[in-house]
Amino acid sequence: MKNYFLWLIRFFQNRTYRLLHFNRQDYDIEIQIRNPYLIVLLFLFLIYFFISPGQVVMVLLAGFLGMFLCAYFWARQMASRVIVTRRLHYRAFQVGDELEELIKIDNGSILPVLWGEFTDGSDIPGYSLTGVQSVGGSDKTEFRLRTLCTRRGVFHLGPWKFITDDPMGFFRIEFAHAKSEEILVDQTR
Repeated sequence: MKNYFLWLIRFFQNRTYRLLHFNRQDYDIEIQIRNPYLIVLLFLFLIYFFISPGQVVMVLLAGFLGMFLCAYFWARQMASRVIVTRRLHYRAFQVGDELEELIKIDNGSILPVLWGEFTDGSDIPGYSLTGVQSVGGSDKTEFRLRTLCTRRGVFHLGPWKFITDDPMGFFRIEFAHAKSEEILVDQTR
């Protein structure tokens, strides 16, 4: 019996489970459940409430269900109202030119994005666009990234992801842009 519970714990550990998935513009948006233990706990509270109804169990169930619903509402707001764009100014460069890019996060929700992690899969030498940003409710932020082109060749800008959570940590919202842009860095003449 002990081995069964250990197997069950290992199965649920460090995994996310997709709850919703939809497309918008050029990227996919997923809402994932970060910790399935919480759903199991919610069902255990519900079963215990039906077996032995009491005031303490009812308060725990109502409080936990309220937190879960608030977290889901927050996650839906982030998924449907946050827009992340990435814009490159030029496509052809020479060695020694500066590559400049604009990242814009527009939060159309009244709820803030407490943190959002931007990860980039570009293969340009010396180019790294990984960081964390926060955006207030009904606000937008933008930042520029500049790097010097040091090697010639054909490189790819992207794919990228923007990942955020609700404040309780129940849900993970992932904006994934799978396409990459090709840029050419030529030798100086």
